[in-house]
Amino acid sequence: MTKRILYIEDDKDMITLMTLILSKRKYKVIAAEDGVVGLKYLEKSVPDLVLLDLMMPRMNGQEVIQVIRQTRELSHMPIVLISARQDEALELTESFPKGITAYIAKPFHVDDVLAVIDNALGKRLN
Repeated sequence: MTKRILYIEDDKDMITLMTLILSKRKYKVIAAEDGVVGLKYLEKSVPDLVLLDLMMPRMNGQEVIQVIRQTRELSHMPIVLISARQDEALELTESFPKGITAYIAKPFHVDDVLAVIDNALGKRLN
């Protein structure tokens, strides 16, 4: 069965790039342009993983994490944070030890992205 990943990201080019990368593993990517839209999607459907940008308008990644972790049906969903601001991503990882499954630093290598996502979904790497 195809795994579904909700990618919450405000940069359309990043959405396109990540969709191409994740399609290598046959993942289906659902894109949301900000945290508000992403949370609306989560009200209707539960993906296998959330890939989340940190810096976004209207609702940032930290706020999205808090809402997801406070929602009973979503509280155990893997969340992978992706950010160019490594210092903030590390700080978030430390302050929300149960909130983030992993993080990917921008710029990234394709193989690293696939390894992190596969790991977060519990897949064995080739």
